[in-house]
Amino acid sequence: MNYPKTSLIIFFLLFTSFGISQETLPVYSDYLSDNIFLVHPAAAGIGDSAKLRVTAQQQWLGVESAPSFQTLSYNSYLGQRAGAGLIFYNDSNGYSSQLGIQGAYAYHLNLGGRRFNQLSLGFGVGVKQNSFDTSSFFGDPNASFSNDVTTKRGYFNLDLSVAYYYHAFYIYLTAKNIFVSDINRDDILFEKENLRNYLFNAGYYFGENRYIQFEPSVMIKYFERTNQTFLDLNFKVYKPLKKSLVWAAVSYRRSFGKTENLAELRYFSPIIGANLGRTVVAYTYTQQISDLVVDRSGFHQITIGFNLFYKRNRASSCPNPNIKMPFYY
Repeated sequence: MNYPKTSLIIFFLLFTSFGISQETLPVYSDYLSDNIFLVHPAAAGIGDSAKLRVTAQQQWLGVESAPSFQTLSYNSYLGQRAGAGLIFYNDSNGYSSQLGIQGAYAYHLNLGGRRFNQLSLGFGVGVKQNSFDTSSFFGDPNASFSNDVTTKRGYFNLDLSVAYYYHAFYIYLTAKNIFVSDINRDDILFEKENLRNYLFNAGYYFGENRYIQFEPSVMIKYFERTNQTFLDLNFKVYKPLKKSLVWAAVSYRRSFGKTENLAELRYFSPIIGANLGRTVVAYTYTQQISDLVVDRSGFHQITIGFNLFYKRNRASSCPNPNIKMPFYY
């Protein structure tokens, strides 16, 4: 057995376990695969179709009990001005896991003018259950931290979200975990923790009538308790075809505000995808490029989606149905 590598893997699994307790729905790069609703409740019902999305991510192939993550989401317009959706997710690494469901509602206000001009307000309400299994900790079924083999906790959280769109420009701002409560009501330490974090997305879509279109964007995530910031720099390229749309993207993520307990993290993610009629497919590969790396196999993620129940363009939608606008519309 390679004990140094095994110890390093266990350290990362534990780090992920404790990180899970600090998060509700984790934020990976899957929002770039026509799935912005996973990140921002204000995106519920954006566009002229309902969106069903399934994602599956596997980290460190070949490593036992390596982290994995799955989501099932659906969001749709409600009438001319509102939208709603649901997200189911499972995040596990073998020793710990969380199951969660989050519902979201958004109201879209058309601000008028000749160009697409919209303000969206939304909120998300979620419930999750954290589980931590110590029955086989470090491979020893007798090495348990407590008399309980599995510890389970349930939590309730509330997110607030706002978005603004002007023609091909968009901006999102979401405050997550602004209110978190232990459903069991006896986890005093958890109640005292500050789990608030803030997400900012912005981007612009270039080349409405060109042979190839481009979309640079940025995401910033700030954790209030740890004073740590994550920055995503993204660039997407679209190629419209007669009855489909193919695209590719690259994303670079790094953390700032390193402390004694949190190491600097850096990731590089190439993404490829296609819209084939009403079907969306995408593949994401993420490679950690930090100094401390558990496994070189990286993270692999697949997204499959379907656009359903199309309707005529409304005032708060893409201004020209013949233009291939970004997925966020």
